[in-house]
Amino acid sequence: MRLRQLRLDEAAESAEEARAIGDGAHRARTWVLATESIGDVELTRGNAACASDAFESALSAAREISPTGDLVYEIEWRLGLAYLELGRLVEADELCRDAVNLARAGSDPRETGNALSALARVQAARGDDAFFDTIHEALTIFRELQLPWELAETYLTAARLCREANRGEPGAWLAYEHSARRLRARLGLEADVDGADPTVASPEPMTVVLENGVELLARSPSMVRMIETARDLAQIDNTVLIQGETGTGKELIARLIHDDGPRREKPFVAINCAAIAESLLESELFGHRRGAFTGADRDRRGHLVAAGEGTVFLDEIDKAPAALQAKLLRVLEDRQVLPVGSSAPVPLRARLLFAANRDLQSLVERGDFLPDLFYRLAGIKLVLPPLRERPEDVSALVRFVLQKMEGVHRDEPYVLSKSAREAIQAYDWPGNVRELRHVLEAATFFARADGVIDLLHLPEAIRSTYERDRFYGLPQLIEQLERREIVRALERSEGNKTQAARILGVTRKGLGDRIRRLGLES
Repeated sequence: MRLRQLRLDEAAESAEEARAIGDGAHRARTWVLATESIGDVELTRGNAACASDAFESALSAAREISPTGDLVYEIEWRLGLAYLELGRLVEADELCRDAVNLARAGSDPRETGNALSALARVQAARGDDAFFDTIHEALTIFRELQLPWELAETYLTAARLCREANRGEPGAWLAYEHSARRLRARLGLEADVDGADPTVASPEPMTVVLENGVELLARSPSMVRMIETARDLAQIDNTVLIQGETGTGKELIARLIHDDGPRREKPFVAINCAAIAESLLESELFGHRRGAFTGADRDRRGHLVAAGEGTVFLDEIDKAPAALQAKLLRVLEDRQVLPVGSSAPVPLRARLLFAANRDLQSLVERGDFLPDLFYRLAGIKLVLPPLRERPEDVSALVRFVLQKMEGVHRDEPYVLSKSAREAIQAYDWPGNVRELRHVLEAATFFARADGVIDLLHLPEAIRSTYERDRFYGLPQLIEQLERREIVRALERSEGNKTQAARILGVTRKGLGDRIRRLGLES
């Protein structure tokens, strides 16, 4: 706690006292943890050489206790950061990767996240663009574990690395910095932020108006790149697979590919493969001849032919039945459509775009998707990032939706209260942009009297997430650490409380009191 409050002299003194106790009482684990803390203090002070000495000593002792235990991977990523400061990048990379692997093998998500965050810093220093995915994996872990300290530090790391590597447009990572400051303020480690929109200093978002009047908006580097890539793909005629969670904008990207290309004057036909009954889907796509089945009283062209030289967008292809997948593969290979009940194929002139909510490669591995069709589609694949991975888009989208709602329930503008803004920014948005839009549209109705959207106007899921994070501070962090160490000691001692108390350096009675207070009796 003193280290996190940057009370470094006091932190160093506490660590030295703990190491002396561990040394004198022959408690190897206590000595290792105390030496690790000394390294943490020195690394925070900027003394990388002294920090590496401490970490190396701690790591050597930790490996004697257990070569692959939790102490080893906790120290490895720390030593990797010290080596990073000393310019020993290859060794730093090896240490951090080993820490990630050991933490995963030990089913320790918290330390996996810490090791990934350290690895991302090393990758960035080595000029490896993989750091971008690595740091986002760490952020995802800390969000799921609801660890505000680690999440705040990783937000800051992500912002710094992306600025230094010039990933994305200037100012795009202000939202991450704002989230970090907000979390640190709740922990009592930083003055409270004022609730201003964290992206007001950012450039105006990229806005694309599609032919149907819908506007596609992006400020995040990942979505800006996605829009630019879609525009490039509009100039060629290849089949494209668009993957992404529900509500991320797959159909908008498909329409952009159509609108920006030479087929823009031709029809754009969107078909949801999951919304049409399986018995009708083949006829809808390929058409049929009169008498092909009961009720087929005339010839009918399917969407693939009726689109002419336009574009057909097949959404949720991952839910298409296996028989239809095989026929679509044949259509792609032969560029011909065979109507139901006919032996005469019809040439296919339309461009085909496909979309899936789920990862098709995983479905192939499980036997739930035709491998040959996947390999045919995967040549050009766009993966849309979920909204939780591009928080810098949230503020821009909020402003955009609220402006669109002016004049619907009231003529004056809408504004967000500080708590509502923070809750919206902190929420993970499993329904992505679609969910955000519907939430705001509903909120404007409830706030139509004075135009101030407050926390009470938002759904329960968003409110509860905000309230949970709001009251998660240092006492909770200390309790969480205490709980984790007690559980580890009990696991090591196979439930022997006397031995566990000895490992933790407390009396058996003291351990019993803590177990009861933390509800760990079971």
